Order: sequence, then structure tokens, then C-alpha cells
Amino acid sequence: MKIVLAALAAVGLLSGCATGPKTAVWARDCPIRMPSGSLIKGQGVILKLLDPATASATLAETEAKVGAPIDHAYLGNLRVEIRMPDGQHTTVLIPNGMTVAVGDRIAFEGSYRSPDLPCSYVPNLATRKY
Repeated sequence: MKIVLAALAAVGLLSGCATGPKTAVWARDCPIRMPSGSLIKGQGVILKLLDPATASATLAETEAKVGAPIDHAYLGNLRVEIRMPDGQHTTVLIPNGMTVAVGDRIAFEGSYRSPDLPCSYVPNLATRKY
């Protein structure tokens, strides 16, 4: 994960984002175009638990797509791939302390702008296991 953050810093994605002061202007100028709070996204069945290399690659792709880094509080979370009822697949982070396995059904909230670091995002996050 440190390598991913170093690479993002090198290309300028972290400059001014996770380290700047919390001001309305700073938040407005941030490239993230996401809701400012969590929204219920849906549910799905866990297809696989992502190994560290796959999780790191997925994180780098998502940060590049979003244009800003993940909130650092979520760097160490387990990531899983799920299949939603409509057949789409997505990556969801599992909160620390929640135990899951392949085949489990989970509910999750969608990603949003981090309230703690306005120029970073909180990823899709599991909220409960059925």
C-alpha cells in the first residue's frame, strides 16, 4: 500500500488533497465528484476474497479513476468481490471485526467523499452480513 501511495504522490494526486487545511474552497476545488455522505448501495454475494496483490491493483485503479486517494483509514481492510442481484460485480471493503466467507450475502453502502479528509474518498463498505 505504501508503494501505491508513493506512486500517487509522485503523479500529484495526493498533493493538496489529504494534507491541506479543511476549508470550503479547498473542498470545492477537489477533483472528487461524489456524494458528501454514505448512501445505501445494495447487496450481493461474495465471490472471492481479494489477495493483497489484487487488492492493491484494484485500489490503484480506483484511485486513478476517482482522481484522489482513498481515506487512509481504509487501507488495511479486507476487500471482496461481490455479485449483485443484477449480475454486476463490484469490490466492497469489509469493516475490521466483520468476518465473511465466499458465499456470504452482504449489504453495503456506496463510496462517498470522506468527511475526515475531504479530498479523499470512503470506498464501498459492507454494513452487515445476512
